[in-house]
Amino acid sequence: MSLDFYALYVDDLVKVLKETGVGLYVILIFLAAILFADDLALLAPSRSALQKLVNVAYDYCTKFCLDFNLKKPQNHGLW
Repeated sequence: MSLDFYALYVDDLVKVLKETGVGLYVILIFLAAILFADDLALLAPSRSALQKLVNVAYDYCTKFCLDFNLKKPQNHGLW
């Protein structure tokens, strides 16, 4: 998948996650997800809230034929 298409999918996913209203507030900034390259971290104040975000992300990705890689990342000597 090209980076442009990936960015379109991720941008919409972030909008969907934001619409849930589930996330953390840091000062007055709302955070539900942090993205870096192709990594996504979901942020929530409780386990049940995190599960809601995971479910929303799963449903979104299923709808658009995207997959999560749940395997532990390889340690490349950076840790």
